[in-house]
Amino acid sequence: MPFWLIAITFAVFVFYTDDYMIAGVLPELAADLGISESTAGQLVSAYSLVLVIGAPLIAFASARRTRLGVFLGASVVFTLANLLAALVDSFWQLMILRVLAACAAAACLPTMFALAPTLAPPEKRSSYIGIVSSGIVGALAIGVPFGTLCASVFSWRGNFVAFACLSVLSMALLFGVREHLRSPGKSVSARTHLAALSSRPVLTVLLGNTILLGGALMMFTYFGPFAADFSNSSLRQRGLLFAVAGVAGLAGSVAGGIYVDKKGASAALRIGFGLFLSTMLVFAVLTAFAPIPMAVLVALTLVWSLSLYWNAPAMQTMLLDSAPDSATQVLALNSSSTYLGVTLGSIAGGVTLSLFSPFALPIAAAALSAVALVVIEGYARRATAAQRLGHDSAERTTS
Repeated sequence: MPFWLIAITFAVFVFYTDDYMIAGVLPELAADLGISESTAGQLVSAYSLVLVIGAPLIAFASARRTRLGVFLGASVVFTLANLLAALVDSFWQLMILRVLAACAAAACLPTMFALAPTLAPPEKRSSYIGIVSSGIVGALAIGVPFGTLCASVFSWRGNFVAFACLSVLSMALLFGVREHLRSPGKSVSARTHLAALSSRPVLTVLLGNTILLGGALMMFTYFGPFAADFSNSSLRQRGLLFAVAGVAGLAGSVAGGIYVDKKGASAALRIGFGLFLSTMLVFAVLTAFAPIPMAVLVALTLVWSLSLYWNAPAMQTMLLDSAPDSATQVLALNSSSTYLGVTLGSIAGGVTLSLFSPFALPIAAAALSAVALVVIEGYARRATAAQRLGHDSAERTTS
């Protein structure tokens, strides 16, 4: 694995973990600042919202800047925002600093995802996308427990100091691969970017991604109460389940990228969607026999998480194929659609939970997954038809 890929993946890990780390220390943070836990939770929502809105806008604004300059400048802002967050004594001061940190992350993440296929050999393009995407899964599987551990030793303020230090390490790694980062992105007019980003193929893939993640995160957000009812699992056992989900997600992201390079994005997505949909249906059927043995729940969790993150490289490859000259911008929109799916999925899961029971979650997730599959299959058929038409036209021209 090239060192530049390690540096970028680590940076993605740091930026995403900085979003999630507060979730594990909400009670302590809220008590120290004299606010409710629900108010403290808005710090997470604000970071995510800035990524949804800011990533596409900042990607356009920084398109002609050198990648190294954008990365290092944003990392300095990110580091300072985290250091100062450890010193504040009011909620609104902390909120402002979280927004600044999120803006810094939004400036870097789309370009980092675009760099992987740009610098990769053609035969490893999707594999490299999968490796960079594993930084997101690592944020959930490793970063959040790490942040909670730091908070238990140094208080919640220690979290921010720790991630400021990780940001400095990330800057050092990025500077070490500066020869790959000195050039700006492709010089393409704003009109060309807008035409590509508003095209039907791009919007179709983004819609499918949003729907799929909405269903997946509906289940993930409320997996704790579901697992408790499904298998009478303890808090420690549920911690094991989330660890299994994280490891399986890492494996799925990397394996999915490798498969896309060998068989294509459409074939990979059919496998990923099929496994995800099947797992949700099995969950739904087995709820009638609850409580289910813990071993069965672990196995289903493994397949579910692997299938979800297996899809990420294929989705990004489809987007890049749809708008090859606007890689950074289209992946910025992909980040926005991802966070939009997460937000809508969490809301839909809460509504489902309040109206029915945790056992309704896999049914709702399966329904959304089926809709997403229909959307993506429609895109794949149109893309295949367009390729055949282009191939036939080329043959007629040469003959």
